Amino acid sequence: MEGPATAQDLETRPATPLGGPERDSEVMALREQGRSFASIARDLGFEGATQANAAFMRALRRLPTAEQESLRSHEMARLNALGERLRQRRDLDDAEKERRGQRLDRLRKRLTA
Repeated sequence: MEGPATAQDLETRPATPLGGPERDSEVMALREQGRSFASIARDLGFEGATQANAAFMRALRRLPTAEQESLRSHEMARLNALGERLRQRRDLDDAEKERRGQRLDRLRKRLTA
C-alpha cells in the first residue's frame, strides 16, 4: 500500500476530472483575485489547500514561459507580503508563527521548483 501523496506527487500527477485543465485554470483565476488556497479548495470541492495549490501549479506550467515568470513574480510578492503580515501578528505565539512561516516557505519552494 502506498503512503499519502506528497505535494510534488500532486503537482506532477495527471489532472483528474475534478482537477482537469479547466478546473486548474479556474483555481489560477481565483488565486489571481487574491483568494487563499483553502478558500479555493472549499469553493471548488478539492480535499484541501494542498490540492488547490497543486492545481494552481499545473495551470502555471501550462502557460508560456513569459507568463509563468510574471505570475510567479506576482505570487511570490503575495507570499512575501503574507509572511510580513505573519511576523507582525501579536495574537500568535512564536511556535505558531514558525509553523505558518514554514508553510509559506514550502509554497515559495514549490513556486520556484
